[in-house]
Formats: sequence, structure tokens, C-alpha cells
Amino acid sequence: MSKECIAGVSYSQGLAHLAVLEVKEKETKLLHLEEFINAGQNPLWYLEYLLEPKLRVLKKVDKVSVGLDMADIILHQFPLDITLSKENQNEHIHWELSNLVEGYQSKDYIYDLHVLESNPENQVAEVLAVAVKQLQIYRLQENLERKKIALHIVDAAYFGAEQSLLTNFPEVKNKSVVLLYCSHNRIDVGLEIGGTLKKYRYGIDRTADGVVELVKDVVDNVTLNEIYCSGPAVPSDIKQPLQNAFGSKVLMVNPFRQMITTSTFISYDTFAGIEHRFASAVGLALKQI
Repeated sequence: MSKECIAGVSYSQGLAHLAVLEVKEKETKLLHLEEFINAGQNPLWYLEYLLEPKLRVLKKVDKVSVGLDMADIILHQFPLDITLSKENQNEHIHWELSNLVEGYQSKDYIYDLHVLESNPENQVAEVLAVAVKQLQIYRLQENLERKKIALHIVDAAYFGAEQSLLTNFPEVKNKSVVLLYCSHNRIDVGLEIGGTLKKYRYGIDRTADGVVELVKDVVDNVTLNEIYCSGPAVPSDIKQPLQNAFGSKVLMVNPFRQMITTSTFISYDTFAGIEHRFASAVGLALKQI
């Protein structure tokens, strides 16, 4: 594998997180981190450091992954008949999404499908559809191509954090854990069993009581090993209420725990204690297609 310079960026309601990494076959080097706010009217403001780079390290970037704000995405969990043909499944998924979005047109959206549970006996799978407007992806790609930068991966920010969790805490692949992705306007919660997403919910109540109730809804009767928090806006008062409610350790997802082998970023210490804010950006940057 030749050397690549890959950036990951995630954003949430006016706050973005950027990580730049140099990736070789046996080494991943952290080159740069940036946390910045939206200071203008550009809809692609979260790419400004890459589209108009002022630092030498940012001019080296070959490809970019983007963790989309969870509020910019349609997420819908529903049962799907697995006996349907691919074409009929596609029609059914778009029909499901059309019931959520007024004026929905299938030609305007692309989606990814996550199978949460499958029951061959009943020939039904519980799935999570993740949809985004095609125009948003096209604009990302078009603007990056003008700067000769490839678009690597675009996904919901939660799944970037999930990638960081699985890579940096590989022991969770043998456990039942909850992953929280905390944005400024919502909390996304996934039940991960054996390293696979099995149940998903989100809520807009960011109070400690609201988050505990949301996690209870996801967990149901499953015995948890740990709870992991990530995202740009983890509530400062959430750790103890979660520990009290579930009797589980509450940990932050540090995306640099095992993924990064070396670093030339001299300002890394200034981000000590908030590494979890970069979980989505780093996870998607290093995710293999």
C-alpha cells in the first residue's frame, strides 16, 4: 500500500471536527486536528479548511471522508420481507421513506441499508435505512474534485464513531455495549452486540433523565457490559446517571487509542479530554470501502 494522506471531517450544527492522517501499510500517523465553527453562509463550510487550505499539511490531502450531521439524514427502522426481489425491496424501502418525508421522491435520495436482525423462519429482517439527498453528495464530490481531492466515504456520523469504537476497543466484539453519538440537538443510541448494530433509537431530550430513558428503550432486557460516548456534544453530567441506571462502566470513545501508531502533530495535547469529539471523523477516514 502506498502512502496516502486522508482527512476525515464531521460536523454538527455549526461545529466541525477535522482529522488529517497519513496512512501506510503498517503505520498510521496523525498529522493534524482542527475544531472550528461555521463562520459564513457556505453550505459546505465544514470543508473550508480543505477547499481553501492555508496550512501546508492540509494541501497534502488526497482524499476525504465526511460524517454527516445526524440531523441531515433520514434514519428509519422497519421490518423488511427478505423474500422480495432486489427491485421490490428497493421499491418497498422508498415507500417506507416516503411515509416519513413530505414530498419524497425516490430519484432524489440514495440510501444504505443496515440489517439489524434477521429471522429466516419468518422471512423477515429488521433493517435500518439511512438516506440522504443525492444533491448533497454530488456537491461534496464536485467541490472536492475541483481541488483534485477524492471523496472517500460519506456516512452518518454515528457510523464513523462506531468504526472508531470497533477498531480502538476490539474487545467489544465479544460484548454487549451501547454507543451514544451526542450532537448538539439530539442523541443517537445504538445497541451493539458482538460488534454489530442490533437496535437503534434517537431522541432530542439531552437531559440526563431523557438520555437514560432513551438508552433503556434500546437496551430492553439485554445485560450491558459497557456504555461508550462519542460526538461533539456529550452532556457533561451524563456519566454518573448512566452508571447508576445500568451498573455499567461509561467510557469515552478515544479514536486515537489504537488506530494511530505515531504522530507529528505537536498540538495534540490541546485536545486532551475531548478526543471523543473526533471519533466520527477519524473512524470514517480510516474505514476501508
